[in-house]
Amino acid sequence: MGKNDYNALCKEYWDDTTGKSEYTYATHWLIALCYYNQFPRIITVPCASDGSSPSISPVRITLLGDQFQTPLNFALDLLKKQINEILNDVFWSGEKLL
Repeated sequence: MGKNDYNALCKEYWDDTTGKSEYTYATHWLIALCYYNQFPRIITVPCASDGSSPSISPVRITLLGDQFQTPLNFALDLLKKQINEILNDVFWSGEKLL
């Protein structure tokens, strides 16, 4: 996880009571293309290097419609775009690559 994504993620999940972010320990992104009830989705979870996370819920879910309306190449292209955002440290910040 890049410095910009880490800082933005920590700021988003900052807890004034504890004085830290829920994802203070996060160093990596876990991103997957999966199917649930025949609906493809891309899920993204911040995690530690061992894959652990304090939450079982992803921080971003991209729904793609049902499997018959969403061609596999479209889903894979969107997955590649999100991976590219991660590699360029602009995934969580809201900046979009052109």
